[in-house]
Amino acid sequence: MEIIKNESQENKRTVYVNKPLGHSVILEKDATTSYSTNQEKVYYNNTGTVEETHVLESSGRSTNNFAEEHWSSEIKSFVTLQPPKFIQVIKAFRVLTTDTLTLIVEVESDPPAIFEWFCNDRPVQQNRRKLKACHGINITTLTVEGPEQGVYKCTARNPAGVSTTYGYVTVNAPPTYEQWSTQNKKGVEEMFNKAIDEQKIRVVSDIPPKFVQQIPNLTLRPGIEAVIDVEVKASPPAKFLWFVNGVEYRDTLGLGQTEIYYPMVNRCIARFLIPQTGEYKVIAENRAGKAESIGYVNIKQDFQI
Repeated sequence: MEIIKNESQENKRTVYVNKPLGHSVILEKDATTSYSTNQEKVYYNNTGTVEETHVLESSGRSTNNFAEEHWSSEIKSFVTLQPPKFIQVIKAFRVLTTDTLTLIVEVESDPPAIFEWFCNDRPVQQNRRKLKACHGINITTLTVEGPEQGVYKCTARNPAGVSTTYGYVTVNAPPTYEQWSTQNKKGVEEMFNKAIDEQKIRVVSDIPPKFVQQIPNLTLRPGIEAVIDVEVKASPPAKFLWFVNGVEYRDTLGLGQTEIYYPMVNRCIARFLIPQTGEYKVIAENRAGKAESIGYVNIKQDFQI
């Protein structure tokens, strides 16, 4: 005998099987009833989901004197509350053709997101020699050796939808330090004064610094200098302060440690001739406010056996 019970208010269906096939008046006191159930129940607005479908199974037996029951539960399907939400996105960077760049993307997603990387609309799988993706739980990295200039894109997908982040990477040839050095002191002061005079004429309101080119995450071989090129939008022009692992670094031109260049107003290039592994931070500030950019440099150790 099989009885199907529909309870619409709970979206539950119960199937009873293994009912007694007969009835004995003599053994009524000792009669045993065995049964099993298979329930499907939908829960709405549960934590982290819009809808969850659970399969509940039970089995047991009972007499007039005792009852025994066993339950098990399994999530059959669920609908998440929202698509992945970005915690860390791709930003705009300016790097050298010889650099090894690492892009990092992190999201909030339940269940964990599935990532896919693109370079100029081409999947990174097409060039595994230069582009290497590594995925974790809700975090992914793309390491680029000898970066190609253009748009880098990362998509994060879960059952609720797809989220996308973009960033533009500008690739430069090695800078012309000699030309910059001649205008590094007096030339920079003249550019700042000229920009301020122009702003007075145009009566431009103060604008706090906002980074348009950030500090990248770089992997360098021992003996290779680190060149970090950043740029902001700001009015009046911003001044830049550099820090490595919390220690401020100033221009030491001629001492062979750190050199700071200003190719144009609101753009600054720091050249670390003997870079350290760790956190690199730059603060751009003017009278309207300040902003900071943080990146990481890793010195790759080459082991030879």
